[in-house]
Amino acid sequence: MFIIRAWLAALIVALAAPAHAQVPAPDERIRIVVPFAAGGAVDQIARIIANNVSDTTVIVENRGGAGGDIGVGLVAKAPPDGKTVLLHTSSHVINPTLRGKAQEAAQAFEPLARVGAVKFVLVVRRELPARSLAEFIKLGQSGVNLSYGSTGPGTTLHIAGEMLNHAAGIRAVHVPYRGLNPAFIDLVAGNIDFMVTSVAGILQYVQAGSIRALAAFESERAEQLPDVPSTAELGFKDLTISNWYGLFVASAVPAEKRQQLEAMFLKVLRSPAVRDQLAGLGVYTSQSAEDFGRSVNADFARWPALLTALKIKAE
Repeated sequence: MFIIRAWLAALIVALAAPAHAQVPAPDERIRIVVPFAAGGAVDQIARIIANNVSDTTVIVENRGGAGGDIGVGLVAKAPPDGKTVLLHTSSHVINPTLRGKAQEAAQAFEPLARVGAVKFVLVVRRELPARSLAEFIKLGQSGVNLSYGSTGPGTTLHIAGEMLNHAAGIRAVHVPYRGLNPAFIDLVAGNIDFMVTSVAGILQYVQAGSIRALAAFESERAEQLPDVPSTAELGFKDLTISNWYGLFVASAVPAEKRQQLEAMFLKVLRSPAVRDQLAGLGVYTSQSAEDFGRSVNADFARWPALLTALKIKAE
C-alpha cells in the first residue's frame, strides 16, 4: 500500500509540473555562439539574453580565436536547423571587409535582430590642454605630437582614431594595446593623449575626473553623457562610428525558422528587465531583422571605401 501511495504521489507531482520546467534534450536547445572569450561585453550580453528566454533553453558557447573567425565559421557550417545562433559585433562587417571578403560574409549569414548599439566617445587625458573638440583639433594642427590607444590594428577603436585623424587633418600616432584595460591605464596615467571608445567602458573614468570626454562620435549625444556634444552637431556629420551587437544565423536556415527566432529574441530584447540590463552596459535600441538587415547592408557598402581612404589594412 505504501509503495502504491508513493507512486501515485510521484505521478501527481509529475503531472502538475509546468512544461517549461523540463530540461530539453541537448539537440532541442539553442546555442548562442560568442566568437570571443568569456567575460567580455559580448559574453555578458549573450548571457543576459539566454537567461531571459522563457520559450526554450538557450546556452552560451564561447568560441574565441582568430579575431572571431573560429566562432563565425562554426555558425556558418552548423546544420541549418536554427539551433545555432551567432552574436557578433560590427566586426562581423569590418573583419571580412579588411580581408576583401565582404561579399562572401554578406551572403553567408542572415540577421535575426539587432540587440543594440553602444556609442563611441572621444576622451583625452586630464592634463591635455583641450576642453572641446575645436580646441583638440587646433592643438593637433599646431604641430603637437598626439598619440591615441586602441585594442589593436583593424579594430573599431583603431578605425575611429584614424577617422578623427582624417576628418580633423591631424596626424596622431596609433598605439595598439592587447586589450582595453592596458590602454585605459596608460590614458589615465597620461602616457597616451586620447582614445575613441565605447562610452560604457570609460564612463566611470569620466565621472571620476580621471579623463575628459570631448565629443560623442554620433548623430546624437550619448545617453550617459548628455552634456557632451555629438560630432554631428559640431559640424562633422560623417565622423560617426558605433559598435553594434547583433544576432545572426547561417543563410541556409529556412525563412520560417528565422522568423520564429526573430520573434523569440525580440520578445526578450524588448522586455523592460532586459532593456534595463542592456542600458547598464550602454547598449540601446534593438531592431527587427528587416531594419537590422538594412543597416548591416549599409555597413557593407560603407566600409570598403572608408577603410581604403583611411589606409587601414588587415594585419
